[in-house]
Amino acid sequence: LFLARLPETRPPETLTGDRYLVLDGVQDPGNVGTLCRTLYALGGAGVILPRHNSAYLGPAAHRAAAGALERLPVARVTNLAHALDEAEEAGFSIYGAGCGPDAADAFEHAMQLPAVLVLGNEDKGLRPGVAKRCGRMLRIPLARRFDSLNVAQAGAILLGLAAMRRPG
Repeated sequence: LFLARLPETRPPETLTGDRYLVLDGVQDPGNVGTLCRTLYALGGAGVILPRHNSAYLGPAAHRAAAGALERLPVARVTNLAHALDEAEEAGFSIYGAGCGPDAADAFEHAMQLPAVLVLGNEDKGLRPGVAKRCGRMLRIPLARRFDSLNVAQAGAILLGLAAMRRPG
């Protein structure tokens, strides 16, 4: 199970949850920390980062996370695409954030839980091999003409929409 890659301090059998966040090359530690803070606050189960080409989880990330990084399981994996394949085999729906022509309106197409939400690099978005693993791409429709949202802002909106789907 893909959860086995999470820290040994939290054995896989104790990790339950229906929402995970995967960050594909997000470089800004403040964005990573903010996303972890939001994920934790909304009941997410853990975050998965690539071992290479990802933000350093140092003081800036910890400051932005406001304690969430100490409480949230964080896994570093060598190959995100393989981790997503394992998540899908374990029964998770895989959603990616994007703005391409095939991306569904996130307000009209609810995530089916359990789910993994994949967010991409601040400038380049998702890498093709990672995007290919996403069963559905989601976009956030903007009410006004505007270039884009920051990855932490977009992630917070999508995580909030996913939290609305949780049981109870």
